Amino acid sequence: MGHAGARCCWPAWARVALGCLLSALPLGFAGLVVGRVLRGFGIGVLPLAMAAARDAAPPERLPQLPGVLSVSNLTFAGLGYPTTSLLATLWGVRGAFWFGLALTAVAPVLAVRTLPASSHPDQQVDWLDGVVPAAGTLALMLAISRASRWGWTSTPFVVPALSGLALLGVWAVRARGLPDPMVDLQQAVRRGALGANLVALLVGAGVYVLITLMVQLVRAPRESGGLASSPLFAGLMLVPYAICGFGGNRVARRIADRWGPERVLPLGSLAYPGAILVFAVDRDGWLQIAVAMGIAGLGAGGPSR
Repeated sequence: MGHAGARCCWPAWARVALGCLLSALPLGFAGLVVGRVLRGFGIGVLPLAMAAARDAAPPERLPQLPGVLSVSNLTFAGLGYPTTSLLATLWGVRGAFWFGLALTAVAPVLAVRTLPASSHPDQQVDWLDGVVPAAGTLALMLAISRASRWGWTSTPFVVPALSGLALLGVWAVRARGLPDPMVDLQQAVRRGALGANLVALLVGAGVYVLITLMVQLVRAPRESGGLASSPLFAGLMLVPYAICGFGGNRVARRIADRWGPERVLPLGSLAYPGAILVFAVDRDGWLQIAVAMGIAGLGAGGPSR
């Protein structure tokens, strides 16, 4: 039991392991960038885990599964920041990557022992269905991230931006004609799903903006308005986010039971503007930052229910 179900995870595991190895070796900045790219493939394991859980779980447990897996991912990601910050403080940055490689080595063993055999027939992988949207998204994100330096009307911005939009458009048209696309756009834009997907997109962007600002503020020197703290301290600021994310899932269940599940997403989404407001009004000490990250954690754990 588990070998067939875990087989789809092996490519992602191998890329993540190679990424950790390249990051841990003294290969310079280029090695870190390539390693980071390879480790990004591991994010795809989460939807695979959700799909495997849906196949294995009894029908009465299906409504709770996405929330359980999402909160687990949120909690351990939040605890991973202070853990790696501590390791980086004690053993250096490369020591933290070696620790990540060790954890990655444990993952396939657990997958083989726990994942059930897949009940679905093997399917051919449509590589264009994955490569084209990835290339389009990369080109568009590159253009947006460098627009302030290149200029919004400059050729270096316009060319990758239009290329990215063109690739995404080609992918969307092609995906609509596939019998089993990687992303079912018709399902994604149907009534009910479209609003949830747009909220997830905006909230996800807000989370990354908030975390990035928090880390920069904590690490920045005091002359520029920062707290001039260590990487360990910056990692510890993510602990309230993880803890409140777990608690937010519990609160969301009570809200759903009392007022209905349709109230959970709007109320959870309000947490992020609240966190950014706290962060914008008062960010002169660690307590204020911890409160803002805790509020954001409530928002992350609530809608995942």
